[in-house]
Amino acid sequence: MNTKLRTNLFAIAAGLFFSCAGFAQELFVDHKPIAFAPLQKIEPSQTIGGYPILNLGNDLFIDGMKTVYAGSGGGDGSGRVPMGLISLIDARDNVFFANIIVHANLETSFSAADWMDEPCKKDTFLWKKSTGGNFSNINCATITYQTNFAQDYPTVVQARFTRYSASAKRLMYVVSINPVVFGIEKDTEPKWEASSWHKDRLENDPKKVEFVVHLSKWAEDVQKRMNDAFDKKPDAFSGIAPLADYF
Repeated sequence: MNTKLRTNLFAIAAGLFFSCAGFAQELFVDHKPIAFAPLQKIEPSQTIGGYPILNLGNDLFIDGMKTVYAGSGGGDGSGRVPMGLISLIDARDNVFFANIIVHANLETSFSAADWMDEPCKKDTFLWKKSTGGNFSNINCATITYQTNFAQDYPTVVQARFTRYSASAKRLMYVVSINPVVFGIEKDTEPKWEASSWHKDRLENDPKKVEFVVHLSKWAEDVQKRMNDAFDKKPDAFSGIAPLADYF
């Protein structure tokens, strides 16, 4: 990994995460992230709160980890549910391919209120699919985009997978993909509403339309495995082809 790319990758999440050094199979112990080296490679057997980590078909490197707390309670986290948060980088041939952020509960709580967000509700998505049950049992997959992501990667396309149920159990993967590696022209528009990826303009660019079609096929395959991942099965995502193969 060259110096410029390393600098750029650190800049993506600068100020958002903590860094240290070390290794273990479970990435959070006693509700705290383990020690890790900068851009340390993730091993296939490593987990976050027991949940498997979604892999895109290439090595992933730790960009940062921290613990956050959901729900009401004291400032020290007492009375709230600890959530592990990890940011991972997929870089191929010294080019940024994708960033994966994983959110997962590190314990459950029967007294916790149900999650109140509705991840599949908005109509601004480029694609979405919900296969969950009632309001407190969600399995939602969406595709959208984000502007102002990073200086060298101003716009990314984002696939988000959200699975949650009662007792504060929640698992979420946010995959931000660099469309430039698929031959799509870089979009530097800083305003989300004016982006060429906006659903009102997307049809003007057949390459972008095709990109979303292929990405949605991968997203459907991942979503079908979210129940297994939610049950903490280590091989939940085995058998899914690498993301690049869908294109």
